[in-house]
Amino acid sequence: MNKTRTIILLIFITFLTFGNGLNNELVGDAKSFLEGGSFYKNPENFPRLFDQSFIMNPAGTDFAALTEEPVSGCISYRPVTALTFFADAFFWKEKAFGYHLTNVILHALAAVLLFLLVLRMAQNQGVALLAALLFAVHPVQLEVVNYIGYRSDLLMALFFILAVLFYDARVRTGKGKYFAAMCLAALVALFAKETALTLPVVLMFYHHFFLPHQGIKSLLNKQKAVYLTLAGLCAFHLFIYFFVFPSGFYPKFLNYGLGWWQHAVLSLRIFYEYLLVLLLPFNVTLLPPLYAPAISPVPILKIIAAAAFLLLSAVYFLSRARKKNPVMAFGAAWFFITFLPGSNILPLPNPFAFRFLYLPSAGFMMAAAFLLHQATLYLKDKFVNKKWHVILPSGVIALCMLTTLSYNEFLKNNITACREMIRRYPDSTRPYWVLGLSYLDRGEKEQAAEYFLQCLKRDVNNPFLEQSKDDFLFYYFLSRCYPDGSPETVAHLKKSVTLRPDYLAGHLDLAKTFILRGDFQSALGAALRAIQLNETVAPGYVYAAHSLIELNRKDEAAPYLNKAMQLAPEDANVQYLDAFYQSRE
Repeated sequence: MNKTRTIILLIFITFLTFGNGLNNELVGDAKSFLEGGSFYKNPENFPRLFDQSFIMNPAGTDFAALTEEPVSGCISYRPVTALTFFADAFFWKEKAFGYHLTNVILHALAAVLLFLLVLRMAQNQGVALLAALLFAVHPVQLEVVNYIGYRSDLLMALFFILAVLFYDARVRTGKGKYFAAMCLAALVALFAKETALTLPVVLMFYHHFFLPHQGIKSLLNKQKAVYLTLAGLCAFHLFIYFFVFPSGFYPKFLNYGLGWWQHAVLSLRIFYEYLLVLLLPFNVTLLPPLYAPAISPVPILKIIAAAAFLLLSAVYFLSRARKKNPVMAFGAAWFFITFLPGSNILPLPNPFAFRFLYLPSAGFMMAAAFLLHQATLYLKDKFVNKKWHVILPSGVIALCMLTTLSYNEFLKNNITACREMIRRYPDSTRPYWVLGLSYLDRGEKEQAAEYFLQCLKRDVNNPFLEQSKDDFLFYYFLSRCYPDGSPETVAHLKKSVTLRPDYLAGHLDLAKTFILRGDFQSALGAALRAIQLNETVAPGYVYAAHSLIELNRKDEAAPYLNKAMQLAPEDANVQYLDAFYQSRE
């Protein structure tokens, strides 16, 4: 089969594997910020990509806050990803199909580039196709391809692999156009996701294994311009990332509250789980948001297994790997180097997520393809009449495809996804929280309250998360599950503003609830507190004026009514209040 037909086959199989997910709804954060939010739907927000307001600060997670300012949903500076969201919003509006199609196209392109890279390394189309197919259909990619909010990993990996290909062309030909293309690809990868900072190290290993040189010093000397330029690009990215557009989230996440031994155990436990799903694809699960495996009791066998794999890999890598099995050795190097940023060596707010394996899995699949190829050659020689060179790899690919196809079904929407997470991880709080929000959004308040209360009964599994009983937003959303003006609504809103006294939405809803209950003095107090927090929010003046009118303090109500009319003259509530005011003449 020629190269073009092979690429067409690879794209077809990729679409066949993820095609049943194209009609899924948006899930996770994408539901809130791409479908529910207005940031990407308005092209006038595009200049904010280059403004500090692009980065969402921790207050931006207050989804219930009444504000006219749209938020991007980005907690770190990744403008390349945001640019694709603007494009999707322009072409597809609110059609989830288009967002999913973009992700599958990007994934297919990444698989094609990986095929071309491995073909360049191995000079064997069968090994190259097998590596690309494993990368394309393995269920560990489920999270990145189906969750639109994780597109950063797709884009970063795509341009990362492209940069390696351009580096190869630059070294082999010496042409400046490939140098420029490599730098551009590297820059795009960096501003898609910061994991691309590992690129210079991967390029050095690639050169060491597959390109002519006379030692590391000679390599660095001859390619001085390349590596100095890449170092400059990485430094530029770090400057932008930490000083120009710093995140408001990560500084408070630098300490788990765990000792060094507990942190090491957690990291090894997570590494073991990653290895397990890479080697046994049917073990892939839908991980709850912000999930961390338990570290007590210590799963000693898993820790030993993870440590042993690391040790054996290091021994093999330091042996004659370069001359004996260069593709496999480079695949292992790629895996470990690109895995480091997501390895949890430094505490991560999200300790365990399969999306962290997207780029590392490209290296893992290189090594796996080489091993499978060697196994088929052995079996073919051992059993002459059997087509093991077809049966074994086809069986592995089919297993991966069927597993991925079945798991795509779990991601139809937030409700199906969270139910599966609860089935697998019943003690994790986040799926109950998301289910409560999802049912509340659908107007099914009784079910929403049921899942919120289930969430309240469980301790969070992540050291970065607040316990539900201490989270003001939890009580705010719980209050919305009960009838307007009910005692439960009042109690939960009071709890919310007690935990967060500056929470505007809580005070506004509390004022509205008191009005519905006929407690106008309490309503006035809540409304005045809301006005104190934000003098430009019309509902605060509406509730204050309404309360004063009902308290027979009409003269005092007039300034508040006038301010409400000034801020929102077309608002139906303001017009109703004006008519109500006039009727009390």
